[in-house]
Amino acid sequence: MTWYSVREWRARLLALLVLIALAFSLFLPAPVQAAGDIPDVVVTLSETSMTPQMEYTIDVLVTDAGGYTDIGSVVLKLYYDADTSTDITEFNTKTAGDAETLAYITWTKGGTFDLTEEADSTWSMGTCATPSGDNLANPFVFKVTPGKVSTESSAAGPCWQIAALVTDLESNTGFDADDERAAMAWYGEVIVNTASCAFGIQVPGTDFTAPVGSISMKYIANGDYDEKVKVATNAFTGGSGTVTVDVTDFDCVAANEVAFKADDDATLDGAVGITEAGATIDYSGDITLETGDTVATNSLWLKISSSFTAYQTKTGNIYFVIASGS
Repeated sequence: MTWYSVREWRARLLALLVLIALAFSLFLPAPVQAAGDIPDVVVTLSETSMTPQMEYTIDVLVTDAGGYTDIGSVVLKLYYDADTSTDITEFNTKTAGDAETLAYITWTKGGTFDLTEEADSTWSMGTCATPSGDNLANPFVFKVTPGKVSTESSAAGPCWQIAALVTDLESNTGFDADDERAAMAWYGEVIVNTASCAFGIQVPGTDFTAPVGSISMKYIANGDYDEKVKVATNAFTGGSGTVTVDVTDFDCVAANEVAFKADDDATLDGAVGITEAGATIDYSGDITLETGDTVATNSLWLKISSSFTAYQTKTGNIYFVIASGS
């Protein structure tokens, strides 16, 4: 048997305690992030369809164990999605504003709401707000107006995703996308570059041989579109007598009738008679840039009945129209 002094026993006991403490420390589990530390996010757009140039309100409701003061940033993105499903990976690839497919609003703690869009687009941001009373029982409120060429879509097929990423001060993130997604309604606009034109002095019996050309129109659309032209039967007035516009068969058999044809080029071949409902001069338009597509070669032709006594200058309106693509 080996005998130890009191001092030696104390030294050995201390060494044993150090070894036990070391062994214990080696087997301590790594800290586990509590589930409540992950921000929970719910994104809601009440409407299931949006229309360009109309403002919409999107709520982002956040639940976080640290409360409002723990929220570092909220990023809300609206983006066109061809496959209808999305996740945080796809969300993170959407970084460059595009007038046709993407815009987003970012809120940062201590900062403001900022809109990221393509330069000079018609996307806009309204008055956004943080949770009322700094209470996460209330949502972050985003107000956004889609631009004129936000791609037309349905909600069932290719659609618009409304999604948000929330990051707290510990860099924990929460993500959600509105379950309903959103359609984008068709939008079209015509800008009249040529405000007026004149046929000059004409004689009875003129048979679509008096063209007026180089009529310029700019078309803006977020999807396929048709170019149309229309006129009312009583569109032209002034001077003596009443003129009727023949919008049916364009033959001007009755007295004091006129008729018009139109096309998007300078040749009569292919021109169509102008009706009250609107005659299509081009079916091939598709989504444009914000700057639009300009057609500067539109032309009009005039026909006058042989029996014509309603002399003097007549003035009226012929309308160039943009319509959803056929």
